[in-house]
Amino acid sequence: MLPQLKLISLIVRVFVRPIITSKKEVSIQKVQMSKQRFFTQKIQNLGNYYHYKDQKIDRMYLNQNLQDEYDKLNDEDALKLGTEFLLEMSIYTILILVSLFEISKTYFEQQERQQNMNNTINNLQQQIKVIKELKLKDLNNLQRVYEIYEANLKSFQIKQEKALKLVSEVRQVKFVLIMKLQLENLKKDNQNC
Repeated sequence: MLPQLKLISLIVRVFVRPIITSKKEVSIQKVQMSKQRFFTQKIQNLGNYYHYKDQKIDRMYLNQNLQDEYDKLNDEDALKLGTEFLLEMSIYTILILVSLFEISKTYFEQQERQQNMNNTINNLQQQIKVIKELKLKDLNNLQRVYEIYEANLKSFQIKQEKALKLVSEVRQVKFVLIMKLQLENLKKDNQNC
């Protein structure tokens, strides 16, 4: 994690360095021209403190004695270093605030999108449920229609069979009657002859 932070810090410093350099010269001139010695002294103290911590960290990494005397900067160098540090912290603070704002904005947009997606999914599930119920009703109605059709078909088939039997019986009766008539006609013809 620490090397990544150093890398990010280095990248930011590379891109921010020209801004800091231009602003530093203007800020130093303003501070030196101002009558506020208190403010100038605070920036110099900040520069000396930054220089002290930087030297201490360097000695820790180089395994040198930490008890040795630390070099103190002259007032002009301390003012430059303090102004540079103050500007860097201002820019870092602005970058962090903008990043936090963007992160929170993205988070809330994501939450809203998730809520909208959940609402859409719930609506679709409700619509699917309603469609299933309608299809089930349609299927039940179709089943009833089919049962009625089957019953009517059976009834029709039974009536058709009865009608065919009646037609067959009528034909037989007709045939018998015709035969009887022909026999009677033949008998009459035979009697007449």
